[in-house]
Amino acid sequence: MGICSVVMIALLTILTLCGTFDHFRVDTLHTSSIKLDEKRDADLAAEARRRRKEKPNIFMKIINKEIEADILYEDDQVLAFRDVNPVAPIHFLVIPKKEIPQISDATDADVEVLGKLLNTARKMADKEGLEKGYRIVINEGKHGASRYTTFMSM
Repeated sequence: MGICSVVMIALLTILTLCGTFDHFRVDTLHTSSIKLDEKRDADLAAEARRRRKEKPNIFMKIINKEIEADILYEDDQVLAFRDVNPVAPIHFLVIPKKEIPQISDATDADVEVLGKLLNTARKMADKEGLEKGYRIVINEGKHGASRYTTFMSM
């Protein structure tokens, strides 16, 4: 798949654990109390996937160099860059160049790129001097606090 036809999927963010994250709040939903119609959920998910494919997002624009980014690493499968609105002293994203709108959209064919995301994040954490630790979070959909078409956040 050429870079021009790539639509962004995943977001991997590394946050240092230098103190507390009081300012980094994610609302928690009690999913056990949520009972939604399965067909409606499937229809909504299909519509969301269709819309994500039609509308270029900010990550695709970064991949296509339409928006500037402080790029830390790039190869044919992944791109790592600093977050423009960091919530920690060291905060960067590692995204795939392949279209995978959410982690739930990944298939067995995506195993290599998913592994590459984590391995690249590890290498970037080492390069950034995060030997004391960092966190990796995977955001999935609306209830997973995903604001963009993403699935990983560190």
